[in-house]
Amino acid sequence: MRYNFEEEDGGRQSEDVEWLPLQHHPVFSTPPDRDRDGDRALTMPKNLLAWDGASRLYFWDSYKTCLHRLSLRLGEPDPTSLLAASPSKVLQADVQLNSEVQRISINRNGSALFLVSLDGLYVMYLYGRTSTKENTIICRARGRSDLYVSAMGNTIC
Repeated sequence: MRYNFEEEDGGRQSEDVEWLPLQHHPVFSTPPDRDRDGDRALTMPKNLLAWDGASRLYFWDSYKTCLHRLSLRLGEPDPTSLLAASPSKVLQADVQLNSEVQRISINRNGSALFLVSLDGLYVMYLYGRTSTKENTIICRARGRSDLYVSAMGNTIC
């Protein structure tokens, strides 16, 4: 399978992007909506982050069960600054995840993200998109519950 690693903005212009200090990015500063999220809004979110080494930070939103891809600027305009593009790109798996994601990990070339949950291991192909829906990129994902669950006794995570 061949992947296109070029960023596609889907009409998003560079002037639409605002560069904010990472700690002020809406992904990290917006509290969950209790009316929409119900009891899940009362629990602490898991800080599931992955870094691809190419100035992109991936944040798994456990409330919305989606992935935020944040483009980062390191050391601009001063050596200690860390800026993130807002809005972030939102990616979602094309399959239903049956339990809460416990851990995420990205492969070396940044083409796939591993989602570990209690019911199995899912591979989300970040550049194997199937469609776009309401500013969310729907990515191809495959699950292997038998692989992960059978190895749980051996603690592969």
